[in-house]
Amino acid sequence: MDYLYFDIECCDGNTMCSFGYVIVDDKFNIKEKKDILINPERPFKIARAGFDPRNDLAYSEEEFLKQPNFKNRYTQIKNLLTKEDRIILGHCVNYDLKYLFKACKRYHKEKIPMKAYDTQCIYNKNNTVALSKIIKSLDVDVSNLTTHKSCDDAEMSMLYIKATCEKDNISIDELLKKNKGCEKFFKYFR
Repeated sequence: MDYLYFDIECCDGNTMCSFGYVIVDDKFNIKEKKDILINPERPFKIARAGFDPRNDLAYSEEEFLKQPNFKNRYTQIKNLLTKEDRIILGHCVNYDLKYLFKACKRYHKEKIPMKAYDTQCIYNKNNTVALSKIIKSLDVDVSNLTTHKSCDDAEMSMLYIKATCEKDNISIDELLKKNKGCEKFFKYFR
C-alpha cells in the first residue's frame, strides 16, 4: 500500500500545465516525487486583469510549451492514479479533478475511475482553508518548497497530513477512516 498526493497547476485557471505528485509509504517516507509538465496548447493567463494578483508558476511558459500535451501524458497520469493498492489524496481536490475531467474531455480520453481524499476537507469539512494557512497553523517547515510547483504543493499536503497524524497519534489509515466523507470520486464529474 502506498499514498499518492497530487496537485495540478493550470495556465489559465482551467487548462492543465502540470501534474505533480509525491508517493509515500505509511510512515510518510517519500518513495517518488515528480512534476509532469504539460504543454497546455493554450495561452497563459495566470491572473484576471485588475483583480487577482499574479501567481507565478514554478517553470517558464517556454518550458511548458516544450512538453508533450495532455493526450501524450494521459497514460502516465492514469497509471499513477489507478495503481492497485494506492490511496490518492489532494488539497481542495475537487478543483484538480475538475481540471483532469476537462483535459480528458478536451482530448477525447476516458475518464479515470478513481477516488481521492480531500485533505482540505480533513482539516475543515465546512470551509475552504488555504494549504498555506494549514501549514502555518501546524507549524510545518516548508521553507525548502516552492508554492505553485505541483510536486512541492503535493508534498506540502503530505506534510500537513503527517503533522496531523503525529499530533493525534494515529496512522494515516485511521485518519482516513475517520474522514470517509472527504472522499471525492472522479467518475461522477459531468
